[in-house]
Amino acid sequence: MPGVFIIAGEHSGDFYGGRLAEELKKIRPDLRIEGAGGEFMEKAGVEIHADLTKHAVIGATEAIGHLKELQRVFKVLVRRIEEMDPDVVVPIDYIEFNMRLAKMVRPLKIPVCYYVSPQVWAWRPWRIKTIAQRVDKMLVLFDFEEEIYRNYGVDVAFVGHPLCDTLAPDGDIRMPRERGPSGECRIGFLPGSRIGEVKKLFPIMLSAADQIARNVEGAEFILGCTQGLPQGLVDEFQKKSPVPFEVVRGRAQDVMRQSELLLVTSGTACLEAAILQTPMAVLYKLGLGSLALFAMLKCIDTYAMPNILCKRRVVPELMQWNCNPEKVASTALDLIKNNKLATMTEELAEVRKHLGGSGASERAAKEVLKFF
Repeated sequence: MPGVFIIAGEHSGDFYGGRLAEELKKIRPDLRIEGAGGEFMEKAGVEIHADLTKHAVIGATEAIGHLKELQRVFKVLVRRIEEMDPDVVVPIDYIEFNMRLAKMVRPLKIPVCYYVSPQVWAWRPWRIKTIAQRVDKMLVLFDFEEEIYRNYGVDVAFVGHPLCDTLAPDGDIRMPRERGPSGECRIGFLPGSRIGEVKKLFPIMLSAADQIARNVEGAEFILGCTQGLPQGLVDEFQKKSPVPFEVVRGRAQDVMRQSELLLVTSGTACLEAAILQTPMAVLYKLGLGSLALFAMLKCIDTYAMPNILCKRRVVPELMQWNCNPEKVASTALDLIKNNKLATMTEELAEVRKHLGGSGASERAAKEVLKFF
């Protein structure tokens, strides 16, 4: 039976892998699809041998505590690939784990079609040479990535971003609410999908919210969190919070659509918000070890994907030392009080132009099936 083996290590990769599996099955119902992933891939009919999303962490040095379990999972997956002998292996992002796995697969003569480029343009660009040695084809989500890989002689295809298939595929972007007589403004919190980053960023957001509430009449706050965030942790935040906030689980995009302004962690969520044209301030903090490593190896001066795509600062970035309650609050108040939200909404329309439009997952599936 023809087969594909997909490996996703993050929640976003699990989503992309699930979409890819669905499209592969539409084109080739006879396919056997196995791999490592989470709930999205499992719902798409992938036979899951390990859930790597449980070990998702923020930075390279933070991963050290998970090494023993990751090594065990690595051996399980390599052994299963050897047994299955699929027609193609599809690693999705998660570069440290997946590039090592690609090296192990090489002697098996199984093609490797890498889906979702690691951010080689952001730091350690020399990794492209290693990718060229271990990967038969790279499928990229952003238009500018295609030229980068082609310049290094890597076989590459720009397939576009799967989010365009699920977020406003017909241009149905967020519709801002009418401001009420009390001037209320709804501010959404999206502190990330990993418990570690939620514990690090959400208290900063709440402290900033206290300052915002003192200066914006009728300000309302809403937390968008994953289903996997422990209820006890949410209860603890609510008990200690200086402001009341509503909690919405598993529906981050609803929070994006309902909010006039988002305080959001850097990552997939800020790209989703950009597609919906929801104004935002982007927050991020690395551990000191990861920060030192990134500082030495980075080759970009901006971090939020909307800014990278637009090649200018469209959304404020509050990174590391600037990621504190006072700076977050003053940035939010500047956007609200000085009528900058509408301008940001208009500027964010440019983001979709760099993402390839709808049909990304189908295009990716067709590229994968070229190896059959």
